Amino acid sequence: SKVSRQLMLIEAEKEESRREALKNGREVQVLQARLKDAITWDEHCGIAGKLKRQLEQQESKNKSEMDDFLIRLSSLQEENRSLAVDKANLTADVKRMEAEQELTKQAN
Repeated sequence: SKVSRQLMLIEAEKEESRREALKNGREVQVLQARLKDAITWDEHCGIAGKLKRQLEQQESKNKSEMDDFLIRLSSLQEENRSLAVDKANLTADVKRMEAEQELTKQAN
């Protein structure tokens, strides 16, 4: 009876160990699958460095383009101001000429 009880306990422990081993086996499979997709620290650092360099190059390019656009904008604004002055002068000339023409008509 005592031996039977010990045998039952051993069988129960054996069954529990078997279940635990199956569970651990499934976890190992999951971890192995994840490990296939993993990269080394050196690969990670290499990729991160490459991406950082690309980002810095893109930011430098964007800054350069922005500087060029701002210079072009400034130039166009100056040209616009100059054209506005020319327009004002021409408008004044037209009004002056129209006034002179009117005076000439009245004199004749």
